[in-house]
Amino acid sequence: MIADLREFEWASLFELLGMRGIAVASVIDIGLVILALGAFARVRSREPSRSVLTRMGVIAFVATTLWVAEHVFMETPLTTRIAARFTAAGDVALPAEAQADLATFSLSRSLAGSDAGERLATMYQRIYINNRPAYARNAPAATIDRYAKKYSIDPSLLFFLAYVDSFYGEAVSGPVPFVATMTAETIRDAVQIHLPAWFVESPLRRALVSSSTAPELLGEGLGFKLRYAIHKATLDVSSAPYALNVFSDVFLILRTYPEQFADVFDANGRDPLMVALRDTLPKLTDVLMRPPCERPFDSTSLTADQYAATREASKTFARAAFYLTVSNFDFATRVQALLSRYQSDYYQERLGASTWQRLPDWQRVSMLAMIRDLYIPNVGHLSYNLYALPELNCTPLEFVAAEAALNRAILAEEKVWRPAKAEYLWAGAAYRLRVLNEVWSISHQQPIPGLGLERTTDLARKVIKLTSYH
Repeated sequence: MIADLREFEWASLFELLGMRGIAVASVIDIGLVILALGAFARVRSREPSRSVLTRMGVIAFVATTLWVAEHVFMETPLTTRIAARFTAAGDVALPAEAQADLATFSLSRSLAGSDAGERLATMYQRIYINNRPAYARNAPAATIDRYAKKYSIDPSLLFFLAYVDSFYGEAVSGPVPFVATMTAETIRDAVQIHLPAWFVESPLRRALVSSSTAPELLGEGLGFKLRYAIHKATLDVSSAPYALNVFSDVFLILRTYPEQFADVFDANGRDPLMVALRDTLPKLTDVLMRPPCERPFDSTSLTADQYAATREASKTFARAAFYLTVSNFDFATRVQALLSRYQSDYYQERLGASTWQRLPDWQRVSMLAMIRDLYIPNVGHLSYNLYALPELNCTPLEFVAAEAALNRAILAEEKVWRPAKAEYLWAGAAYRLRVLNEVWSISHQQPIPGLGLERTTDLARKVIKLTSYH
């Protein structure tokens, strides 16, 4: 992995890991070397070293590995709960600059001193604790308001997307203590963008994804999850803070709206991440995210020669997009706002401008929110490029638009509309919409009709307090 790192990755990885992360990785690496040397000695019929240093190294390796594992795989890590018992955390205050940013937020100006205002502040803080350095550089509320206004997107949608992603997937337990600015989800994504080409392009992987072997052997539950995991194991990772996929979102938006990214396409620009995007995007334009992205099976599959010609550029773009999205909230918000604009325009084209504009605000927002997840029917059906996931991340838009076009009368009802087979969107039209309703009820002081309501702020407060000892 180290030999495959790009020059621009070192600084980004250090910011994510910090000295603590490097120390933890070093302890694990040393432990693996000790175990490997011991195994080699046994193979050669020799007695492995039993020195005090060797034993201490093995103990440190086991303890550190268990510590990492619990934070990566447990929603409430045991060590966090133990530390919280001995830490009088109390209420954890936001930094002064974050409090000032929240006070000017368009969603919170009229909520000061109310229960709704406190809950919105909790949501804001739950977002903030995952990556304090990024939000110190770009204030969340001001950034969301700026791009919501510029691209005519309801700020509630952008705030919801950042909030739900702050605890979605493997990010439930919040920031992990052994790195600088990463959740378990960020760790998983950082590993995924370094998947080797031999795995992504493997004939065995293709067979496991495109055949029904896993569901037949393990059942529809576990078998489907395994098939989905192998299918999604590409470089098209879904990165914080908005769950933006580096190809099916970031690449698509950069190519569609280049005029909105002068900082990326500036020939004199010096930001190494933006330079990497600028230099690799032209090399990938004809092979990645071929239009129409929402119907990816219309494109013919790439050949071995095309993979060979674009493999390195794909890896470079994916990594640069990941680091930039995670570390630069201005860039991430710009991409997400434009992605919502792109999707809104798609709906308007399919339904007709008059129909789309007549819909209540909450209906339009809910239709934009429900497509930010998996489209189940396409699991197992690989599209033309094994590195990207248009078959999972772009097709939900066409699915919802097509269903809505057939149900224009239903769209006029006084309650939220969802496709007849909303379960195809997995949690997109279920749990995520209930969280949207929680955000909407607070920010607009009225619920979205026809939707259930979550109470995620209670758990958010607990996570904020539990992670205060970090």
